[in-house]
Amino acid sequence: EKTIYLKICHNDKKAIRAGGLVVYSYIEIKKIISSEIAVSIYKKYGFEEGVVSIFHSLSTPPKIENGDIAFPCFNIAKKIGEKPVDIARALCDEFNPESIKEKKEAMEALFESSDFKIDIEDFASLIDKISIEGPYLNFHINKSKVAAYLLSSRLAIPFHDRFMEGYRIVIDYSSCNIAKPYGIGHIMSTAIGESLKRCYEFAGAFVAGINYLGDWGTQFGLVLLAFEFWGDEKKLDEGGVYYLYELYVRINEEQKNDASIREKAKEIFQKLEDDDPYYKKMWEMIREISIKDFQKYYTLFGNTFTHIEGESQYSKSSIENVVHMLELNGILQESDGAEVVFLDDIYPNEKIPPCMIKKSDGTTTYAVRDIAAALDRWQRFHFDESLYVINISQRLHIQQIKGVIKKLNLPFADSMVHVAFGTMTFSGEKMQTRKGTIKFLREIYEQVYQQALALTEGKNVSKDKEKTAKDLAVGAILFAILKNNRIKDFDFQFDRVLNFEGDTAAYIQYTAVRIKSIFKKAEFANSDDKTSDEKILARFTDKIKNDGEILYQVFITNDESSDDIRNLIDSIILEIYKFDDILHNLLKEKEPYILCRYLLKLANLFNQLYSKVRILGAEKESQAKTESDEETIRLVFVRRIYQVMEKGLDLLGISIPDAL
Repeated sequence: EKTIYLKICHNDKKAIRAGGLVVYSYIEIKKIISSEIAVSIYKKYGFEEGVVSIFHSLSTPPKIENGDIAFPCFNIAKKIGEKPVDIARALCDEFNPESIKEKKEAMEALFESSDFKIDIEDFASLIDKISIEGPYLNFHINKSKVAAYLLSSRLAIPFHDRFMEGYRIVIDYSSCNIAKPYGIGHIMSTAIGESLKRCYEFAGAFVAGINYLGDWGTQFGLVLLAFEFWGDEKKLDEGGVYYLYELYVRINEEQKNDASIREKAKEIFQKLEDDDPYYKKMWEMIREISIKDFQKYYTLFGNTFTHIEGESQYSKSSIENVVHMLELNGILQESDGAEVVFLDDIYPNEKIPPCMIKKSDGTTTYAVRDIAAALDRWQRFHFDESLYVINISQRLHIQQIKGVIKKLNLPFADSMVHVAFGTMTFSGEKMQTRKGTIKFLREIYEQVYQQALALTEGKNVSKDKEKTAKDLAVGAILFAILKNNRIKDFDFQFDRVLNFEGDTAAYIQYTAVRIKSIFKKAEFANSDDKTSDEKILARFTDKIKNDGEILYQVFITNDESSDDIRNLIDSIILEIYKFDDILHNLLKEKEPYILCRYLLKLANLFNQLYSKVRILGAEKESQAKTESDEETIRLVFVRRIYQVMEKGLDLLGISIPDAL
């Protein structure tokens, strides 16, 4: 509860207003409900439960008929010593929307802020009723009022609030290694890091997205030595980074039978550290060739790094400063000829080995450069969080770096967060760089792109086949990575990533293109026309007023299906309403899969609606004038779905094709 997310429950946000309508965002509703529950628990049982704890325990009932926000009473029951069902029943009896007014002073005291203001009548009108379902206390939101705001809003994302304003984030991601092609492990880091960067920025945070290239270390002594042995400038011009990788694999095989190779590589790297002009020039050439190749894919995948830096930025002088700081603090110790920082006192319950600073031969480790980078980033950005989007295999390394920072008593150690991810396999085969069995992004993208191109050719689904295939291929690769819980290993399956009926980007993209085709057929204004809604809805102001019932009326055409369609529309309204809450949960957990599942659900709900109701056209010529008005309201509602879908995909780094 000491994280930045406390601000979610303490900052002062006003209600959103549009055309005379007032509505609170979904997060605001959860805040007020959380404080109301906390007050009711205190009044009924004399027990203080934290508002933030309640806020994070709120969930969504499995069925919309059961309510929209649920409070599980298990934990409270355990603390108080009563049955969860009895707690739920007592809380339901204790308060209702009208009783909130009576508790206003207690709520404000709980927030410890005289600035916290809510309009009780506005809030109460957003809650239809409060019910219980076993041990759950369920709140039913007035979707009709939310629908009225949804139709009246001039905002692209109607309920969006920049709830992370003032927050400062550093994200270390991608981090390709020079002299090696863009590997699949790095596309995982890039996909996750880029999505987090976009989400934090959309939520209002300041973000420094750093591509921290692996461009320094003894391995580059190996590459330079390999080029001296077998290098061919003509082949280098033709093959670029792929030729350098061949040399790297070859020299790794050679050194298995020749121990002197490793020593020669160390000597070359030492000369590089000492700014030897010959090796420095070769290294700069290799770095330039590598970045040129990486940049093609950074552009293709729409990456938006704020800074492209590298380990080489923290070379000799930076390392000396770190070593000097460790010595001054008396924490650098000798161990078997090496110099290390012991971490037993930092991790007393874990067997964390000491962080090696200098090897027995006097060379420094990349841990020192990472400590130097952490210090530099703190001085430059004064971050609230510094994220390291790195494979789970680097967990020990991150723990050691944090341990050293903690041992130096620096204030940002706990703000360093390892956003770990698992391993991607292909048909169950794991990749190994040194053995040359790794798959590169180039071949993966090319295979998926060719599959996408075949789809567009075979079905004649697009005029601009190459661009469409590119959008589908990029979306397929990114979504395959992001739809999973990031810590889990997963198998990339080429035959499934472009399935238009599966849990894929293609399914969501197809749904979005379907909506665009509806707009085109109706000659409806472009979704990015900011003035179009205002012009279109001007004549409906009286119809909408403070009630969105007109939305249900224009979709429901017979009594037989009215309940099903109403529930479907309610579900869509609630999903759009929850968009910021989805974003908040994503950032709290650092899990883009939360947004992926949300978009799949929204696309599925729209497709259900599309199959059950008529969006375009009048049934009879005599109804044309009235139907035209009703069709416009339906189209405005569908546009709201499209706008959220478009923004959600953009936050994942995925584009919507022009046509399919």
